[in-house]
Amino acid sequence: MKNDLFNDRISRFSIRKLHVGVCSVLLGTLVMLGTATGVGADEVTEEKQADGVAAKTEVDKAETPQTTEAAPAKEVTYQAEAAPAVSTEVKPELNSEKLAAYVAEIEANVANGKYSNKTDESVEVLKVGLANAKNALTSATSQAELDAAYQSLVTIVNSKLKNKEKAVAEEKVAATEKTEITTGKPAENTKPAEGTNAIANTGKNDPRNGKEIDKNTAFRADAATATGVGADVVDATSTPKVEKPGYTTNLDAKSMTRQITWLDFGDTANWTGTTTTSNGDLALQVGATYTKEIMPGYVVTVKVKSLKPFQATEIYKKRLEDRGATAAEKATYDPNARNGYVSGTTDQKALAELNAGHEAKVIAEAQNNWTEIKFEGIDTGTKKTTISSELNGGNIGVQFEISATFRGKAVKPAIVMADGESASIGELVMFTTNGQGWQHIGEWKKWVRGNNVTYIPQDTDNLFGSNPSTKINGMNFKRVNLDQLRRANQVGPDKKAVAWKYFGSADLTTGGLGTGIFGPNISAADVDVPLVMTRGASEIGLYIASGGKQSAMLGFFPLDEGDAPESYGKAVHTIATVDGVTGAKVNQPYLGSVSPDMDENTTLDWFGDDNSTTADEGINQLLPDNLKGTTNEMIKMDRTRPGNYKMSVQAHLDGASEAHIYGWVDFNQNGKFDEDERSNLATITQDGTVELTFANSKTYIDPSVNELGARVRIAKKANEIESPTGMAFSGEVEDFKTQITHPPKGEFKETSGPQATKQTATVTFTARGEHKYQRNSQAVIDETVAPYIVDKDGNRATLDADGYYVVPGQGKYKITANGKDVDVEFIPEDNFLGTADGISIRRVDSNGYDTGWSSKFPDKEANINGQLNTMDGQYVPTVTPIEIEEVDKTSTDVQGATQTGTPTFNTTATNLNGDKIAVTPSAEYPAKLVDPATGRTTDATSVTVAGEGTYTINPSTGEVTFTPEPSFVGTAKGIEVTLSAPVGRNKDGKVQEEYVKTATAKYTPTVVGVTPTATPAETKDIQGATQTGKPEFKGGTVEVNGVEKTIPINEDVPATFDDGSTTKTVEGVGKFTVAADG
Repeated sequence: MKNDLFNDRISRFSIRKLHVGVCSVLLGTLVMLGTATGVGADEVTEEKQADGVAAKTEVDKAETPQTTEAAPAKEVTYQAEAAPAVSTEVKPELNSEKLAAYVAEIEANVANGKYSNKTDESVEVLKVGLANAKNALTSATSQAELDAAYQSLVTIVNSKLKNKEKAVAEEKVAATEKTEITTGKPAENTKPAEGTNAIANTGKNDPRNGKEIDKNTAFRADAATATGVGADVVDATSTPKVEKPGYTTNLDAKSMTRQITWLDFGDTANWTGTTTTSNGDLALQVGATYTKEIMPGYVVTVKVKSLKPFQATEIYKKRLEDRGATAAEKATYDPNARNGYVSGTTDQKALAELNAGHEAKVIAEAQNNWTEIKFEGIDTGTKKTTISSELNGGNIGVQFEISATFRGKAVKPAIVMADGESASIGELVMFTTNGQGWQHIGEWKKWVRGNNVTYIPQDTDNLFGSNPSTKINGMNFKRVNLDQLRRANQVGPDKKAVAWKYFGSADLTTGGLGTGIFGPNISAADVDVPLVMTRGASEIGLYIASGGKQSAMLGFFPLDEGDAPESYGKAVHTIATVDGVTGAKVNQPYLGSVSPDMDENTTLDWFGDDNSTTADEGINQLLPDNLKGTTNEMIKMDRTRPGNYKMSVQAHLDGASEAHIYGWVDFNQNGKFDEDERSNLATITQDGTVELTFANSKTYIDPSVNELGARVRIAKKANEIESPTGMAFSGEVEDFKTQITHPPKGEFKETSGPQATKQTATVTFTARGEHKYQRNSQAVIDETVAPYIVDKDGNRATLDADGYYVVPGQGKYKITANGKDVDVEFIPEDNFLGTADGISIRRVDSNGYDTGWSSKFPDKEANINGQLNTMDGQYVPTVTPIEIEEVDKTSTDVQGATQTGTPTFNTTATNLNGDKIAVTPSAEYPAKLVDPATGRTTDATSVTVAGEGTYTINPSTGEVTFTPEPSFVGTAKGIEVTLSAPVGRNKDGKVQEEYVKTATAKYTPTVVGVTPTATPAETKDIQGATQTGKPEFKGGTVEVNGVEKTIPINEDVPATFDDGSTTKTVEGVGKFTVAADG
């Protein structure tokens, strides 16, 4: 019950689709919004037309609409084409890939006998054309020659190969049989009538596969020529050319719409040569021309070349041949077919036009509620942009000639097309181009749907087969519109049958993306609508077949594109300065000093843009003002101190509030722009110079590399240019080769020398890469700029009055320029040993870069200077210790006197002043005695030598004190003093083992003996009387070291006789006793 009710409401909605007026809009909106939640995911219920319902509510007019038809053009018989004029312009590179691939394909076909059913004469024509194409591959000097050779070969293959007679006869027999084409019943009008242009009525005198063309046919278009409609269109195959894209998530549909100038039938002031419908609406006829300046300097022209449905095209004919069509199906090809209506429609006016043999007029209307793409954001408002037949049930085609000029130069504009209605199964809309294959540029989810899926190519083999399935990708589609075509056995003014299944693409994955024909696709209900683009086309075809009403949209897309080689991917920016819907001015930021030009068929060699139109892409205009005209058309990239790169370009806002800029540089030279090769984002709010910093690259750049490919993009929305490829709806892209300069490097130099000796060295400096803004040049060290010493903090060092850089505790340095290199001298302090801190030396090259930069890739290129982690020159001296020697000491003094002496030590070599360096003991490194008894050093501070005296040493000073025995006189054997002490210290004040040196000195004392003197004492007395007397004793005197010295009598020693006794008896004389005092 729910589904019945829903279907009933949809039917009423579908009926109103055929009406004109506010009611249809209101009711359509009500039904669409009010019942959308009731639609099952497995059933698509949209129907465009109910059987037996009048097409319009207004009163039918009996009179035939007046037209201003052009007189039929005379039939043109095919003649061999003259070789096209070849441009004398020499391009840096020619793209011959397309021609080479096609030559290989045709050669393979010839070898495999594919053309065995063609006449010998026509095959010979093909071989000649093939030889000419191969010759062009080796001799062409311009892209125009290659393109002309390719087009000539395509024309021969598609139009000049004639079938043999036997094949023609077989078609005649087959055409007389009752054959079901696609309608499920015997086909009518399949037997050729006398004088018609059916395939069966063939003749030998016409170059088009033996078909005789009725020259009296009152057809409004030019008579079919040997090239045929769509002969230069490359059809799709079952193998997709590209992957099917998904939804567009990074681009805004509304922004895109404003960048497109849509072909507007309501813009009557810019149309000429048109006709009108009975309602006064503009309608097309052959020669009708639309010319408009869609933005300053950009004038587009659309001219109706012919008005023919799809079955009149070479594409249709070739599909019949390639897909195994029956003879009756092949008979449906008619190069002179006219636009008309199908007998399966229920639109009574359309049926009346069919019965009257009238052609269907091609008109355009404003988008309505059936315009599915409007619900994706592509809304053209009240402009008449949806092109269709005047009535329901049309089978129409329009072949447009497309041209444009930009700033006075001819260009081929980019064309966008889209389904302007809601195509269900059996409603067929196709677009053709003789330019680049159709490119998917946008597809968004309709906001009125909840189960969105991307567009679905229509499988016409299934839909127009004997038992069609209408459940597609899990969705059930009503077959009302399908059945209208299936039962349409009379089509167009000539009421001939059409084999609808050949309207479908062989590519059921993408519908023909990347080829010259796109569609038909489903775009109804939950299925969304793609927006496609072609570039470089001179002709565009639009084909519609439907029992209801179908339409399509066509627009112009002003684009700027990069010119990097193909491997880098395409970056495209829309550059419209006028809103395509409102006509308001659009502010377009741009790079450089010149706004972007219109790019089309740009040569992908880094310089293609520079050669187009006004050469807005030239390097000079990109440069900051202070560099314009001074760089030899070169832009350079600088390496910064942290090892990053920077590039400066000029940018303009053109009235925008802000703009964002990204750059890419192919550092690893792999032919693409990688994620780590993107610059940091730069945002500008005023015109001027922008510095881009590249800090993320993981690639080491060898100094032999002089230039790298670069891309810079600017746009109003940063998210649109986060990738190096893709489309942005504002701004500009610039591709170019950037000169990469390489900063200079110093050298790490070491020397070693003995203590207290001057050391010298020469530090080499090397300039690298090219001189800035000069090709095939070499940067050099700038000898006009003096080198200087850099301190540990990276600052210019302070020198003393003599020009030395003094490092306390180590020594002093002086540098002197020696050409591009630097001479260094180092004078160490006397007691400095080991490796000094050294100095860092900085120089500048002719590019103005100095050596104070750092490597980001030490595994590939290590920093020279380990102290600063830069490429500055570094000089590091090492001072080695020298040996020490002893200086013996002696002393002399009188007997019994204490003597002292201090042996000394010093280096064996002198310093720069000619002095030897003293080495002294200390508490840490004491002097020690050598015990004569053992010959070994002793830690004891005193040593007694029997018979001589005692030696005592002060370890901290090395002074030795000798205390002789009282009776010892003469020169003592002496004693040895050993010292193990450092001859210097390193920069940290530390003593290393090798710094400690040992020497042994000798101390020898001499004792000068002293003899005391005595004066006898005499007494006289009587016999027997005791007498006393006291002899006088005096100390001895001696001269020592020039000084007279006296040793006094030691009064503390008691006097004795010579034998030490104090009494002595002399016989016969008496007894003597000596007192202690003598």
